[in-house]
Order: sequence, then structure tokens, then C-alpha cells
Amino acid sequence: RPMVVADVLEGSFTILKSRPRTIYGIIVPLMVPAMVLQALAVGSVGTSASFGSTPFTPFGGPTAGSSAALRSLLLSVGAAALVNLTMYLVGAGMARVVSAWYADGDIGPGEALRSVWKATPTLLGLWVIQLPVAIVLYLLSFCLIGLPLLIAWSFWLQFTAPIAVIEKVGPITALRRSWRLSVSRNPGADLGRGMRIIGISLLVVVVAQAVQLGLGVLAQILSALAFGNDGVGATVALVAAGVVSALVLLLVTPFVVGSSILLYLDQRVRNEGLDIELEAASAFR
Repeated sequence: RPMVVADVLEGSFTILKSRPRTIYGIIVPLMVPAMVLQALAVGSVGTSASFGSTPFTPFGGPTAGSSAALRSLLLSVGAAALVNLTMYLVGAGMARVVSAWYADGDIGPGEALRSVWKATPTLLGLWVIQLPVAIVLYLLSFCLIGLPLLIAWSFWLQFTAPIAVIEKVGPITALRRSWRLSVSRNPGADLGRGMRIIGISLLVVVVAQAVQLGLGVLAQILSALAFGNDGVGATVALVAAGVVSALVLLLVTPFVVGSSILLYLDQRVRNEGLDIELEAASAFR
């Protein structure tokens, strides 16, 4: 039977429980540098907002404070885009580990990271393709029609990282394969399958985002109560919220990424007989 929500959640937890050192040996070196940069950017935005409180000169021109705020904002956006890129890299690394298990093998974080390195051109290509589209759809998401398009685009892409590292294809082929596996060649006949995948993935992402956002806001409130909400205190509260959100992201990433990998493998087993291929390959070893 197709995987349901309980199967995906249990499987994602099993991935982390089985090899926590391997999983975090992939996640930490890929994500932490980008997350540190993002936390610094958040602190920089807070500092600019605190000390650049007079945005315009008497002649109507921007002050140094407003220019610093703009630079900090651009740095924050760039850091967020970099974190988005690391999710592709993490997805590829974890997919390499889980696919090895499917083939009765076992690899460590070093070999998984080497596979990510080999697939980096494809992953960068996917990131470059999706980033401008995602930005446009994000801006349109404030309209009613934009939000479903953003959700559909996000979940169309969710199989691309596993495809890139496991099937060793280019970015365009990875996009086509992801569409075929998540929706099918005949969307009207297989609408239920696509909606099931989107529903499961959306639930996992919403739960993870709610936990991350809730704990981040709680940290910001507690920091504001402890250090005040003016000047340096406001900056400390922003940085504390960013640090807590980053730590929570490290905790929930294996579940979010693992769910996409499991759904990808489930679709290949269901529609392409991946399990039969693996059994045949093992019989002739």
C-alpha cells in the first residue's frame, strides 16, 4: 500500500535513530556555516534598526543608518538563500545514505559528502533555476492565487535532490523526473497520488515550521524580558531568536528531508519496480 503520514513520520524518525552520527555528520558541516551567517545577518539588521532610527536627512536623502539597514537586509536575504541551498545539499547527502540502505549497503558521512560534492553542479543548477521562480511566487503568495502556486512549485521540487545524487542526472532531467514521480504523465488520472504526496509533505513542513517559529518567538520574548526591548536588548532578543530557530532547524531537518526521500523511494518502488531491480541486482552479486 502507499505510504501514509504515520509511515513517513515513523520512517523519518528511524532514519535519524539508526545512524544519528552519520546524519548529523552530513547536516552540521553543510548547514552550520550558512546558519551562522544568517544569525549574524539577523543581528546586523537588529543593530541597524536600533541605531539608524532617523531614516532621512532634512533634505530628503537617505542617512548612513538607512544605508546600513539596507545592506543588512540584503545580507539577511542572501544568508536565507544560502540556507535554502544547503537544504538541497543535505537532501542529496541523506538520500545517498538511505539509498545505500535500500541496496543493503552502509556508508558514512564522508562518502555521502563526496557524493554531494560530485552532484554539486546539478544541485547548483537546480537552485539557480528555482530561486527566481520561488521569489516571484513568494511575492504573489500575498494574493490568493499565488499561495497554491508556491506550494505546488515547492513540492514539485522536493524529489530533485535525491534524483540528482542517486540517478546522476542534470538539473533539467531532475526537474522532469520529479514532476513525473510526484504528479505522473497523466495528472488527471493520477490526481489522488499527487494530492497524497503534497498533503503528507505539507503536514510535515507545517509541523516543523510551527515548532521552529514557536520556539524562536518564545526565545525572543524571554530575551526581551531579560535584556529589555530597546537598543542592545532588542538586538540580543533578535539574535537569541535566530540561534534558537537555527538549533531547532538542525533538529527538524532530518525529519523534513527524510520524509521527501522516503516518498521518492516509495514512488519509485510503486511505479518503477525499484525493489525488484534491487533484489535482482543482489541475486547476481
